[in-house]
Amino acid sequence: MVYFCRALIYFEQADRAQNKYNEIAMIKIRIIGCGCDSCERLERNVKSAAERAKVEYEFLKVCDYETKMTPILIIDENLISSGKVLSVNEIEEKLEALSWQRK
Repeated sequence: MVYFCRALIYFEQADRAQNKYNEIAMIKIRIIGCGCDSCERLERNVKSAAERAKVEYEFLKVCDYETKMTPILIIDENLISSGKVLSVNEIEEKLEALSWQRK
């Protein structure tokens, strides 16, 4: 839990630098990891799913070598997965559901 809280601090710092319009218009996608193969695969899957779902997104990857359950996927401040690599289809479903909620 401590590691997850540290990552949220990183997000808050990054969010302060963002334009308010972009914060509203784009889906925020965050990956917390240590740079391992699983983290890299999840990043590729997320970007592919976002392109397939045709959503505008802001992507941030946080490298935290002390995090134990990597990779962690957060979309619009919602914890989506921890400790596993989701497929492109699974991520696409989550993105589409979130984009419908925003409308």
